[in-house]
Amino acid sequence: MSKKTRRIIFVSGVSGTGKSSIVKYLKMLLGSGYTVFDLDSRGVPTEVDSKWRQRETRHFIKQACTIVKKNITTIVCGHTRPEEIFQMRKSMRDLLPKFCLLDASQKVIAKRLKLRFNTPTKKRQLRRITGESVQDNIRNNIEYAKKMRKYYRNNNYKIFNTSISTPEKSANRVSKWILTKTK
Repeated sequence: MSKKTRRIIFVSGVSGTGKSSIVKYLKMLLGSGYTVFDLDSRGVPTEVDSKWRQRETRHFIKQACTIVKKNITTIVCGHTRPEEIFQMRKSMRDLLPKFCLLDASQKVIAKRLKLRFNTPTKKRQLRRITGESVQDNIRNNIEYAKKMRKYYRNNNYKIFNTSISTPEKSANRVSKWILTKTK
């Protein structure tokens, strides 16, 4: 495998844009030359913070450095930040990162998060992990989505609008893009 094709691809977005929902479809669509991870797969701690996100990102970068020796591209679906990943460049060796953003309208993000946190137990879990109410979480995700969208546009990274797509259709679009970046 040449350096040109040594890839780690980050599929990012705020809560409610479909990152975790597309993982199983990406695995089916991409096949054996790819390993797809959900950033949350090792568990989400009480009080999620940037240190946790960075630790998990580093973990999957290390996985990718091992996996690439088998000519396999790593896909990480989760809330990651390109600017933090570039600061981890040394640990990536000769992996070439690519980035895409799953995005959705404010209305869709709000609807999806209301459905996700629709029971007292789920609301307590959200508060335990983020310290936020459902409404605060929705508002914060919508605001951060605007910042992410602007950052990705300014850096010419691919953006997929998942507002009117099923997870399967979103995964199909993302997998086609991934295939163009790893040939």
